[in-house]
Amino acid sequence: MWKPVTQLKLLTGKPFKYKSMKTGYGIMSVVALCFLMACQPHEKTITVHITPIRASALYNPDEVYRYMQTYKDSNKILAEQYYEKGRQMYFKNPEEATYYFKRSLSLHPDRAHYIELGELLNLQKNYEEMNELYRMLMFRFANPDTKTPIYIFGKPSETEVENYVVTNILVYNTVWNNLGEQLALTDSLGYKMNDIKESIMSDGRIKLSKPTAENRNVLWGFLTQDEKMEYYKDESLPDYYAKHLNDTTTTFDINENDVRQFVYQYGDMEGHDYNDNIFGGYDNFVPDTVKNYFEKNYERHYKVNDSIEVLIYAVDTSATACPKDMRCIYHVLEVYYNGSYWNIIATKVIAVQSGEQLATVKFNHNQFTITHYKRYWEKPFNKDDFDNHLKKVEQTGEESFMITPRGKIKKVSNPAGDKATS
Repeated sequence: MWKPVTQLKLLTGKPFKYKSMKTGYGIMSVVALCFLMACQPHEKTITVHITPIRASALYNPDEVYRYMQTYKDSNKILAEQYYEKGRQMYFKNPEEATYYFKRSLSLHPDRAHYIELGELLNLQKNYEEMNELYRMLMFRFANPDTKTPIYIFGKPSETEVENYVVTNILVYNTVWNNLGEQLALTDSLGYKMNDIKESIMSDGRIKLSKPTAENRNVLWGFLTQDEKMEYYKDESLPDYYAKHLNDTTTTFDINENDVRQFVYQYGDMEGHDYNDNIFGGYDNFVPDTVKNYFEKNYERHYKVNDSIEVLIYAVDTSATACPKDMRCIYHVLEVYYNGSYWNIIATKVIAVQSGEQLATVKFNHNQFTITHYKRYWEKPFNKDDFDNHLKKVEQTGEESFMITPRGKIKKVSNPAGDKATS
């Protein structure tokens, strides 16, 4: 005999109808069904917090290295998913593809993916950011743990060096930012200047046909130090270089980006150290307080006239492995008598980044203008406290100077109309 229909609400939330019998089989069936449904898997949402590299630190070798040491491959799967999305958008929407590539690298830094991001930036003609990316790949930095010099992803290839030089030319109208950079990316790596020059001269992105000062500056940068000295000494060499020698060596600037750049050379660098004749040859011109205690880059050397010469070098007083914004670097101009190691006529800091100070310089032959800025920080600046951030930068003034035929540095009328001083 059947009993009336009764409803039982199961886990699905839907009513389930059954008929109970005297024998109890109906109840046993419902119990069995409930047991089977209870055994079905339940979906759970688990929130996992993942820490990426900050977007502003994506080209900072110190922070990238620390991230790789901390997280290793733990975020690789998610990073690859972002990378694949970027590949799908590569030609359809390069800007969106760039976003996905950067998201991927922020979770799992990888050399091949950095190179691919560089190619994508090249596709968009974003040469300034491309230059920043390749700069990270080019140069060794101090390992935060051992303090020994290392490359972030190993020795750069010749193609990577060429791409870096191309972006230097496109962004800054120069082949090398200083002599140390040239040595670090040619002799030290075993790459020949002529090979790099031939490759770049045939590069479709580089147009050097017009005889502009910028183009002459680039062509001059492809000469080795020995070749440059030949042009100084041999008047029979082609007029193209002889005629424009001053333009190529004395028209330049040290801007907000350049002022903080420094090529760190180490004593174990392949084939070069501070006793090397190229570096050591200038040491006689540098005060002992600099020569004996600080790292330095020799940047430019040229003649004012037959008797007077100029040397420009950078001095690094930064804390080890500090962020670029916190570097303390001074660019110094020295004027001296030709051939006289100890007879320095005048000296002046022409560009600086240090704490609240920032100054840039524009050189036009023997005249130069220094632009001064003030930098504001979240906390009072301490070069050993890396937990500090730059808030803003304000321009505070300009000064103009000239190097006289006798080697003096003389202040001249500046944009505000100040009178010249001796």
